[in-house]
Amino acid sequence: MMRSMFCPRCGKEAGKLYGKLCADCLREEVRVMEAPNVLEVSVCPACGAYLVHGRGAGASIEEAVKRELERGLKMVQAGAELLGNDVEMAPVDDYSKRAILHVSADVSGLRVEEEHEVEIRLKKSACDSCSRLAGGYYEAVIQIRSSGGKVEKHDRQRCRDIVSGTVSRLYPQDRMAFISKTDELREGIDFYIGSKGAAKHICKAITDSIGGTIKTSYSLAGKRGGRDVYRVTYAVRLPQFRKYDVVGYNGQVILVERMGERLTGMRMSDGGRVVLNQNEIGRVERLCSVEDAVRAVVVTSNEREVQVMDPDTYEVLTLPRHDFMGDSGEIFIIKTHMGVFPVSGELVERRRL
Repeated sequence: MMRSMFCPRCGKEAGKLYGKLCADCLREEVRVMEAPNVLEVSVCPACGAYLVHGRGAGASIEEAVKRELERGLKMVQAGAELLGNDVEMAPVDDYSKRAILHVSADVSGLRVEEEHEVEIRLKKSACDSCSRLAGGYYEAVIQIRSSGGKVEKHDRQRCRDIVSGTVSRLYPQDRMAFISKTDELREGIDFYIGSKGAAKHICKAITDSIGGTIKTSYSLAGKRGGRDVYRVTYAVRLPQFRKYDVVGYNGQVILVERMGERLTGMRMSDGGRVVLNQNEIGRVERLCSVEDAVRAVVVTSNEREVQVMDPDTYEVLTLPRHDFMGDSGEIFIIKTHMGVFPVSGELVERRRL
């Protein structure tokens, strides 16, 4: 036979005691944690970010308050194990809000829940990122130049789009990923970037998309905390030729596949691989681009050759057959002063997107 248990606080019979109290008395008596009565949250007027004690704390006020409360919460009940917490916001006026913090914890095997009301005071204050942007701060310079002379108009726009897109993608994780200044120069463009990490990502994005090489140099910008602070300059040299260009070299017509320190491509006459070094690149002639390909009607074909009608002269041309041709009644051809060559329709369409 089970022995009856009585709560020493209220005197009621209890099926189980938690510590020395019944469930009702323990919930009345115990205090799981302490929370501040007032929490000050700053809102950046430029970017709308919420900050607590000058630190970026979240994209929403709920997130900012929850993060800061989690930092400031103090467990005051010995042996209590926190099970979870949640924040509910309620507006008071334009300058303050009320946060209800819901806390649940395990105390001596009993689930205890409690609420804390915290006054949230809002004030406008520029975040560190926006303050630095307004002050022209930058850690890196990206210099866009071309191996073929000045940077062409379409390449300038592509670089602007890549820089802008990369910064937008990185900004949520790197608040210093911003463009402090852009200088349009006769020979190219200089981008002044807030963080070195963002600048490095941007350079990679440009060379992945357009090709080219990156050279890095450092210059002393000053001191911070007794240590030398350096700015980095990334010299991005766009290639004279780029992916999908059709070029001529030593009697060969080559489709460029990659351009860096070396030119790598495919010989259009037979699909063979071609690699040219810097000295050889100096003797390369640009003929056209894959985008300049035109459709030609197939007249007849066999396993080795295909005959097509030139869309301009209506002359029947005999070309080598390639695997990409299939059984279509039309193919794409590249017309150059060094000859006419078939090109993959999939490649042409992908380039034109």
